[in-house]
Amino acid sequence: DKNVTFVFSNGGFQINRNESEIFKIKGDIIDSDNSNNTIKFKIDNKEDFVIVEANTEFGSPVKDKTGNADAEDDNATLRQATIESGAVTVSKKTTSPVDANYVRGTKNITVLIANVKADQAIKAESLTVTIDTSTTHDLLQYVENMKVYVNGTLLDSVDPASTTETVVFDTQVDLNAGDNEVKVVYDISSDLNADGKELTVKLLGSNLLDSPEYVASGDGVTEIQGTATGAKISTAGARLTATRSDGYSDGRTVVKGTE
Repeated sequence: DKNVTFVFSNGGFQINRNESEIFKIKGDIIDSDNSNNTIKFKIDNKEDFVIVEANTEFGSPVKDKTGNADAEDDNATLRQATIESGAVTVSKKTTSPVDANYVRGTKNITVLIANVKADQAIKAESLTVTIDTSTTHDLLQYVENMKVYVNGTLLDSVDPASTTETVVFDTQVDLNAGDNEVKVVYDISSDLNADGKELTVKLLGSNLLDSPEYVASGDGVTEIQGTATGAKISTAGARLTATRSDGYSDGRTVVKGTE
């Protein structure tokens, strides 16, 4: 068993009287050699959930949803999640960039670094990058020169359509047996309208490769599992601020001819 502690910033998280809050635990599944791993979170001891009354600063008991039992062990256990591995899996690498803000006109922004792990060498007719339409994606129309690198080699470069949900790189993809790094890079237009926009891209196992097959046997790959979601890229225009620094006071009289 392993323990993880979540500490709320700014002195804690406030919950008002007669209100309820939902806390979600999210994380990235990083590629692993182990398969069929299971994860289950629980509050081990009721004292691990620290709640303090705002007015009195007295500690408050933590109960389960019935209000009768202490929220610990079996009474505070989340459902189990199972991580399954397949013949081909997609996952985000630990070196993949985090959410970031860029000035319009920025070039060669790395937005996602993923690992595609195959049990045998594979070839496919194309590779697809998916636009995350569940989040704001209005930066797409200002994206230029989207590139995909496979194991350090440029696969192709595409200017995506402004309303597309997928960007297809229509070039043969060759994957080695074992780990393969897939990197997504693009430029942002210098258009003034690109300010205040956002975009997130991802690789979905379900549509990543077109007609994938094993090199040795020619058999088709029946399933690719996993998802790798890239950083959320936001834009803002460059700003120039001018300030006075001549040292002169207002209303100063200057004699003609003075340098």
